[in-house]
Amino acid sequence: MKRFLCLALLILPAIFILTGCDATENAIDRAEEGMDMVGDAAEEMIDPLMGDHGDTRASMLTKREAEDIALRQAGISRDEAENIRTEYEHDDGMAYYDIEFSHNGVEFDIKVNSDDGNIMSFDRD
Repeated sequence: MKRFLCLALLILPAIFILTGCDATENAIDRAEEGMDMVGDAAEEMIDPLMGDHGDTRASMLTKREAEDIALRQAGISRDEAENIRTEYEHDDGMAYYDIEFSHNGVEFDIKVNSDDGNIMSFDRD
């Protein structure tokens, strides 16, 4: 009986330890997955500043430069433009600024290539 009791006292803690290790490994896996998700989100936030290999793009237009190009294309000064909204976007491997503003009741939507400053589209409503 003593032998059985001693054996049980040795086996039970071993079972708890092994079960606890498995739970710890699962928790670590879940934490690593969460960190990967956070890393992906952070990468998307800073993506406009990074090239394909993580190096900064010295040639990429700034938001203000892209706005100036769009305003010049529309023939409107910055002071005349109302409600300027600019978003950096990716579409089919192309990076560009989508710039929207209005002037005297006319709405403009202009897409400017963020690498070379070329006008990709020009819509006026």
